[in-house]
Amino acid sequence: YELDRYATKLGGNAPIMSMALSSLGVSTTCLGAVGYPEMDPIFSPLAEKAEVVSYANPGITNAFEFNDGKLMFADFRPFTEVSWETFQKRVPKERLKQMLSGSGLLALVDWSNIFGVEEIWAGLIREVVEPLVPAARPSVFFDLADPSARKQEDIRKAIETIRLCGRLCPTTLGLNLNEAEKVLIALSDRDLDRDKGEAKEITESLMAFLPEVTLAVHPRDYSVSASGGELAVRKGKVVSNPRISTGGGDNFNAGFCLGV
Repeated sequence: YELDRYATKLGGNAPIMSMALSSLGVSTTCLGAVGYPEMDPIFSPLAEKAEVVSYANPGITNAFEFNDGKLMFADFRPFTEVSWETFQKRVPKERLKQMLSGSGLLALVDWSNIFGVEEIWAGLIREVVEPLVPAARPSVFFDLADPSARKQEDIRKAIETIRLCGRLCPTTLGLNLNEAEKVLIALSDRDLDRDKGEAKEITESLMAFLPEVTLAVHPRDYSVSASGGELAVRKGKVVSNPRISTGGGDNFNAGFCLGV
């Protein structure tokens, strides 16, 4: 089978979300796997809009897009070198504190593809966020990315870290419908009734497991947000034939965080 590459572009949850936030006028620093020790030139458009700090080389994904979904074939071998120890060597703690000083938002994204990233999450929360006085702590936004390849035990550990963060500062977990279903199955330890797999019902069920956290669940045509026991549903603007669908969730996350 012959493959004809239509386009090559920057990707990854952090770079796409950072591009969207900076395009909306938010002063943004993207700390991610965008080339080490030098940034990969593919991320130059991001560097023109935001400050870019890298700690690892990027993964590469071949995305095949169709009218009813997409197939994504990824090589994430560069992420195997990622750990809290190497992260601290490449991004010193004082630099991290400087980045967070006065920041309104810390977004921690792409858990699913970077095995061991929970260690970095926990280190950031324990050693950088928690020492700040409560009034100086940023809001924290988590995005798991598609957890299909991860064990349910891994999902439960990640959620526990998110709940811990929710006890320290305002915390949001963003999920598309597929991700919300996977998380609910892991937390409830049972399969879902497919007739009750609507985002509103799933979000209501997730609220019981994550009382400390704001939830932002987004199917294609609407979104559901839950916080403090209250739930809101908003219709969205559906683009029937998007030019590109990869990164849609990251753009939603950027808009949601700007709104917050």
